[in-house]
Amino acid sequence: QVLNLYSSKNYEEVIIKCKLLLKKFPEQVMFYNAAALSYSSLKKNLDGINILNQALKLHKNNILILNNLGLLNAYLNNNKIARQYFDKALSINENFIDALVNKAHLELKENKTTETERLFLKAHSLSKTPQQKEVINTGLAQLYQQIGEFKKSENLFHEILKLNPSNTSVHKSISVIHT
Repeated sequence: QVLNLYSSKNYEEVIIKCKLLLKKFPEQVMFYNAAALSYSSLKKNLDGINILNQALKLHKNNILILNNLGLLNAYLNNNKIARQYFDKALSINENFIDALVNKAHLELKENKTTETERLFLKAHSLSKTPQQKEVINTGLAQLYQQIGEFKKSENLFHEILKLNPSNTSVHKSISVIHT
């Protein structure tokens, strides 16, 4: 039920339910993550970080918690802290696609293009689902667009449209390249 509420963007309800469920089941990582991401969706990243820090006390090496702490810190431009969380998650599982992608976005934000490309390409080599490929190709296309490699960028945007023809932001990005 929590996942359905989250999918339907009922973030306040997710937070309420997760807090109740965590009193009964404090070991359930999913409830911490769902509450934290719901807080983040409501632009309350500090509240999300607080709940993830509670989870971290119980699950010091959980890569999902570490990745989400990195993500929420990145949203707050706490880039150094975010990088530390992504690096810790990747030290536990170097092939954790979510942390690779999130760290790549952080590196792109800081214009570290070589590292960005390395991380996205590694994530791409590990990706198995169309959804993962869409997210990774979008990041790579943005990177190539940012560094002026417009043909590479456009080719990736067309790959994304094969995966998801209704991705309107890709159509917009292609038109920006042509403008």
